[in-house]
Amino acid sequence: MPALKAVSSLVEQWLYDFEREAQPLFDLPAFELRLPEHRLGFVQLRSSERGALPLLLLHGYSGSPAEFQQLLGPLSEPRKHAAAASDAFDVVCPA
Repeated sequence: MPALKAVSSLVEQWLYDFEREAQPLFDLPAFELRLPEHRLGFVQLRSSERGALPLLLLHGYSGSPAEFQQLLGPLSEPRKHAAAASDAFDVVCPA
Protein backbone atom coordinates (compact mmCIF):
# COMPACT_ATOMS: atom_id res chain seq x y z
CA MET A 1 0.00 0.00 0.00
CA PRO A 2 2.82 2.54 0.61
CA ALA A 3 3.77 2.30 -3.08
CA LEU A 4 0.20 3.03 -4.16
CA LYS A 5 0.07 6.05 -1.87
CA ALA A 6 3.38 7.33 -3.26
CA VAL A 7 2.23 6.90 -6.87
CA SER A 8 -1.10 8.58 -6.12
CA SER A 9 0.71 11.51 -4.56
CA LEU A 10 3.03 11.77 -7.57
CA VAL A 11 0.09 11.72 -10.02
CA GLU A 12 -1.67 14.46 -8.06
CA GLN A 13 1.48 16.59 -8.18
CA TRP A 14 1.87 16.06 -11.95
CA LEU A 15 -1.76 17.00 -12.54
CA TYR A 16 -1.32 20.15 -10.49
CA ASP A 17 1.85 21.07 -12.41
CA PHE A 18 0.14 20.45 -15.75
CA GLU A 19 -2.89 22.55 -14.87
CA ARG A 20 -0.69 25.37 -13.58
CA GLU A 21 1.53 25.36 -16.68
CA ALA A 22 -1.29 24.94 -19.22
CA GLN A 23 -3.62 27.58 -17.80
CA PRO A 24 -2.12 30.60 -19.62
CA LEU A 25 -2.58 28.75 -22.91
CA PHE A 26 -6.30 28.50 -22.31
CA ASP A 27 -6.45 32.29 -22.04
CA LEU A 28 -5.11 32.77 -25.57
CA PRO A 29 -7.60 33.54 -28.35
CA ALA A 30 -7.71 30.26 -30.27
CA PHE A 31 -9.47 29.70 -33.58
CA GLU A 32 -10.06 26.88 -36.03
CA LEU A 33 -10.18 27.18 -39.79
CA ARG A 34 -12.15 24.36 -41.40
CA LEU A 35 -11.31 23.45 -44.97
CA PRO A 36 -12.88 20.59 -46.95
CA GLU A 37 -10.19 18.08 -45.98
CA HIS A 38 -8.31 19.85 -43.17
CA ARG A 39 -8.70 21.66 -39.91
CA LEU A 40 -6.17 24.29 -38.94
CA GLY A 41 -6.05 25.49 -35.35
CA PHE A 42 -4.22 28.68 -34.52
CA VAL A 43 -3.72 31.34 -31.88
CA GLN A 44 -4.14 34.95 -32.96
CA LEU A 45 -3.22 38.01 -30.92
CA ARG A 46 -4.04 41.36 -32.47
CA SER A 47 -2.11 44.32 -31.20
CA SER A 48 -3.96 47.37 -29.96
CA GLU A 49 -1.34 49.48 -31.76
CA ARG A 50 -2.28 50.94 -35.15
CA GLY A 51 -0.08 49.79 -37.97
CA ALA A 52 1.08 46.59 -36.28
CA LEU A 53 2.81 44.27 -38.72
CA PRO A 54 1.53 40.72 -39.23
CA LEU A 55 3.87 38.07 -37.83
CA LEU A 56 3.57 34.32 -38.34
CA LEU A 57 5.31 32.30 -35.61
CA LEU A 58 5.99 28.70 -36.58
CA HIS A 59 7.08 25.85 -34.35
CA GLY A 60 8.50 22.45 -35.19
CA TYR A 61 6.63 19.18 -35.42
CA SER A 62 4.91 18.17 -32.21
CA GLY A 63 5.42 21.70 -30.90
CA SER A 64 2.75 24.15 -29.83
CA PRO A 65 2.14 27.86 -29.24
CA ALA A 66 3.33 27.17 -25.70
CA GLU A 67 6.86 27.47 -27.04
CA PHE A 68 6.18 31.16 -27.70
CA GLN A 69 4.15 31.88 -24.59
CA GLN A 70 6.66 34.37 -23.16
CA LEU A 71 7.01 36.18 -26.50
CA LEU A 72 3.36 36.72 -27.34
CA GLY A 73 2.72 39.60 -24.94
CA PRO A 74 5.84 41.61 -25.77
CA LEU A 75 5.30 41.10 -29.51
CA SER A 76 1.64 42.10 -29.55
CA GLU A 77 1.71 44.80 -26.83
CA PRO A 78 5.25 46.20 -26.77
CA ARG A 79 4.45 49.37 -24.77
CA LYS A 80 3.36 47.19 -21.84
CA HIS A 81 6.82 45.62 -21.95
CA ALA A 82 8.99 48.77 -22.14
CA ALA A 83 9.32 48.84 -25.94
CA ALA A 84 8.17 51.25 -28.63
CA ALA A 85 4.69 51.09 -30.16
CA SER A 86 6.35 50.75 -33.57
CA ASP A 87 7.59 47.31 -32.46
CA ALA A 88 4.03 45.90 -32.38
CA PHE A 89 2.89 42.81 -34.28
CA ASP A 90 -0.40 41.07 -34.97
CA VAL A 91 0.72 37.53 -34.10
CA VAL A 92 -0.61 34.30 -35.60
CA CYS A 93 0.74 30.95 -34.44
CA PRO A 94 -0.59 27.64 -35.80
CA ALA A 95 -1.49 25.08 -33.20
